[in-house]
This record gives sequence, structure tokens and C-alpha cells, in this order.
Amino acid sequence: MLRLGLLLALAVSSVPLGAQPLNPEASPRHGTLQLAAGGSEALDLVLDVPETHPEVDCVGTLNPSAPDAVVEWRGSGPMRLWVRSAADATLTVVGPDGQMECVDDEDGVQPALLYERPQTGRYAVWVGAFGIAEMGGTEATLYAGSPPEPVRLGAATEAPMLAFDGGSEVTMDVDPGGLHHAEDLGMPDYCPGFYHAEPTARVSGVAPYAISATSDTDLTLAVRTRGGGWLCNDDQFGFGDTDPGVDVQGEGEHTVWVGTFRGYARTESPSATLIVSAELDGGETLDPVDPGMFDPRSRFSEATYVPLDLDADGMTATLAAADETVEVSVEVGEVVSNPLAGDNCNGYIPVGRTLTLAAEGSGPITLHATGDADLVMAARDADGQWFCSDDATGRDPAIEVQAGDTAIWIGTFSDSGEESATLIARRGAIDDVLPPPDEIDLDFDDLVMDDPIPYSEGLYDGNELGGAAEELTLTGGGVTRSVAAGGDLPNPVEGDACVGHLTAAPTAQVASVAETLAFTASPDQGGDLMMVVQAPDGRWFCSDDHNGLSPGIEVSGAGDGTYTIWVGTFGRLDTPVDATLRVQEGPLPPGD
Repeated sequence: MLRLGLLLALAVSSVPLGAQPLNPEASPRHGTLQLAAGGSEALDLVLDVPETHPEVDCVGTLNPSAPDAVVEWRGSGPMRLWVRSAADATLTVVGPDGQMECVDDEDGVQPALLYERPQTGRYAVWVGAFGIAEMGGTEATLYAGSPPEPVRLGAATEAPMLAFDGGSEVTMDVDPGGLHHAEDLGMPDYCPGFYHAEPTARVSGVAPYAISATSDTDLTLAVRTRGGGWLCNDDQFGFGDTDPGVDVQGEGEHTVWVGTFRGYARTESPSATLIVSAELDGGETLDPVDPGMFDPRSRFSEATYVPLDLDADGMTATLAAADETVEVSVEVGEVVSNPLAGDNCNGYIPVGRTLTLAAEGSGPITLHATGDADLVMAARDADGQWFCSDDATGRDPAIEVQAGDTAIWIGTFSDSGEESATLIARRGAIDDVLPPPDEIDLDFDDLVMDDPIPYSEGLYDGNELGGAAEELTLTGGGVTRSVAAGGDLPNPVEGDACVGHLTAAPTAQVASVAETLAFTASPDQGGDLMMVVQAPDGRWFCSDDHNGLSPGIEVSGAGDGTYTIWVGTFGRLDTPVDATLRVQEGPLPPGD
């Protein structure tokens, strides 16, 4: 895992004028941990965070006057420090050599630091909070010691059973959460939260049904289906709701973990209720966004801090005080899935910045990236605020910042390889610089009105895709099955219609001796689906838009054998959507 850490030397401090610097020599407020190699110790804290972090490159709030704790290390191996709290905690440590490290999100939203070769001596530790208004709690536990051993998910056989007969909802009081972050337990990276290794419950019922949980605590939910797939959720009804829920389409017994989004201190013991019902109840479900819709008013959005490499070198461009505009040609090289969180934080961006713009003078500056590819952009302004943009005008991103030094990341909506782009920085607000909304609508319509390729053959020789899947049986020449569609893996198959995101494990498999088979899929409640099929003869096929936003594939002459099917979505999804898969002997029905 990439550690979001910042190494600072106290001798070359970046403390703003008037701010109180950290005092690592002061007596700790909560106690001292004496540690040697092997095992770990814990110390319970009450968060005291009256001031903004004095180091300008460290986020959050803390009390700089004295450490919260001191760790005396006498071991010989690696040492790890980590925090659990219902607050969004931060961690700052000054080691025996006077060097300081500050970290925010390492274990999900909780901080952790790993010292591979720690020096013997005194480590002054501050546990802070990312933001006072969003703390969520005032208690925290600091853990310190040798790195913990890897943890495996527990077996479901000992978990209590909750059965739903299709009538009234059934409930169970549960203890949510635990010490382990979802990723450490081997859950997919779209599963947020902290969990016990042992499952919370086993659930079965008359499908379709809903699994949800409720509590005063911000909960998360992870469900491992009978077929081995995962359904995960944080806030089922969108922003402001903290209760998770998922819809289950498949029959059989599923294993459930109820977690907490931020974790909690060991002095706290949250409680929750697990619910199995005919449908989710508790709020108004947000309609999925139609990727074909474009709102010119949503040109860019604020974002949250993420583990990008802030120290990586990039190009430098200057917008002089006397200049109205500057243009810079850039190359989009190796990219990763955009880790920023925000409404317009889509696509793929480089880990290191593309360039830094030094805008002299004052007033708003509009950043506009353009090129042949569908571009995205992220920026961090001089005040440390993050922004994202995807389609601000047609397929081009644009962001408004104030004069000063702005770090800029330019990427692509899909991982399309190397692309060329031009960054244009103009003086003026984004509404004054970009075309009016009616012209943007016309430009965007021109982009999306091209006739899509309904399906195509593809090329693939990698190893990302594979695994077991449900085996379907053709009855009367066809089969229809409810499935979960979507995932976070970019489609690795190359071809004209090979776009979108899916899971590594296939959705289903079907054996057939028919000369021609047709594969179609449609969303149950709206959405943009895609599909991949591997035929018995080894050929690969992809489809995006065959019938509206729904895929369709026709395969002929593949011989007798098994067809493997993946149903995904055009955009990356953390939680799969419900869809219907159909396999039929004969030609593909015509699309719209």
C-alpha cells in the first residue's frame, strides 16, 4: 500500500508565522508505551485538537503543546504505529533523530506509520483529527509494536443464521466493526470500513431481498454471495445517510459482515441491528446517473486529499502578470485509477503531477485541458484545496482556481495509453472563459451522436480475468438470470467495443452445442452496461451499446463447449448494480 506520509526536519521548519510549533520534549498527556520486538501495546486517548497542525504540509488539527503519547522503542525489528477511532484521525510522530512524519489515511480513513528500521529511543506521538466538525467521536486508541500478522476471514459455519421467508422483516442485534480494515481482510478494494475477521451472520431468504443495518454509528456492510462475489455498501441512500444496505438477487446462503466506516476506540462498544427485508427501507434511493446526460452547470467539484505523489517533479509553466493566457503541450503517460473523491473525480491520472502553473498577479484563473482523447483533470491550488473536472465543455475538463502556484494532473477518462494534450490557462472565471451552456450542450451532443459499434471481437492474453462462475443451463433454447453487474477493473480486452469496468471473476458460464448464441444484458433500474464473452474456441467478444446503453453479442461457429460471460458497467462501480442476463440460441435481436 502506498503510504501517505510526509517527512519533515524540525531544523528546517515550515511552521507559519505565529503558529505554535510542536514540543516533542514535553511530558505526554496520556502516557508512555515501553516496547520491544514482538507483540504490541495500546494506549487509550481523548482527542484534544484545538489548533490547526503547525506544519503547513500536514493536515488536520491537534494540540501542539505536548505529545499525546510517547513510545520508547527498544526492539530490533520493524515498528508500526496505528490508530482506531470513530473520528477521522491523523498521526504525527517525531522520532529520536528529530525527524517528523505526519500521516492521514493509511488504513482506510485511519492513520498508520511503519518504520522498517526504527532507531532505538523516544518517539513523541500526536493523535489529531482531520477536521473538528467531522470528528464523529472524541476517543481514540493508539496501538504500537511489531507489525501484526496477516489476518484471514473467518469461516461462516459458526456465524448465526438469519432466514427471511418473504414476509415481515427479520432482525438481529449485532456487534459491528472491528480492528481490521477491509483490505487487510482480503475484501475487494470497493469494500470500505473496519470489520471483525469472524462473520456477523449467515443470511438466506426468498430472493430478491435486501440486507441492511442500522445504528447510531456510521456503518458499512460487506456480503459474500454464495457464488463467491462481493456486495459492499457504505451509505445506501446517499449523502447524509450512514446506514448501509444491498439488494440480493441470488438464492442460497450468503455471509455478512457488519462494519464501521471509521472504526472505533477500544473503550467504545457500538451496537447495531442487522435487517433482512423485502426491500430497502429508510430513505429515498438516489436515481443512478445516466452517463449520456450532461449538466453544464457541474463543471468541476471540490475533492478530498488522497495519496498522490506531491513531491514528484513535473513541468513548470508561468502565467506572467501581464499575460492573459498561456498554453502548454503535455503528454499523458502511465496513469492509475483516479483516487480522488468527488462528483467529477473520474478516469485515470498520473501519480506524479503533470505540471505546476505559477500564475502571477491576482484574480481567478481558468484551467482548460483539450486534446483528441476524453480528458480528465485534477488540481491542488496554493491553499491546498483539491478540485476535479471531467466534462466541462464536451469531453474537455476545466477548473477555476485563484492566482498562485497550482499543481495539475491531466489524465484520461479511460486507461487508453499515451495521449497528447494541451493545457490552456486563461485569466477569468470559468463561466466567463468557457462557452455558454447552450453551446456546450450542442458540442456534447455532437460527441455522443456517433453510431456506436454494437459489438466486436477483442484480443486478450493476460491473466486478470478468470475464476469460477455460476453455470447456467439452456432450457428451451435460452436462459434468463438476475446478476450483479459492474466492478472496478478496467476491461483488459482490447477491441473497438471493449470499454468499461468489470470484476475479475466471471458473471456466469453456459455450455452449448448451438451454431449461434446471442448474449444480451439490461439494467434493472437504469445504468450503462457492457459485456465480455469468451467463446469455447478461445475468441473474445465485447459489447457496450447494442440496444441503447445495453450490450449485445452474437457468436457463431465457436464449436461445442463453454462460454464464459462477464457483465460490467461503462463507469467504475464500487458496488455492483442489479441486471438481467439473457442467453438465447439463434441470432442477436436488433438493437435500437
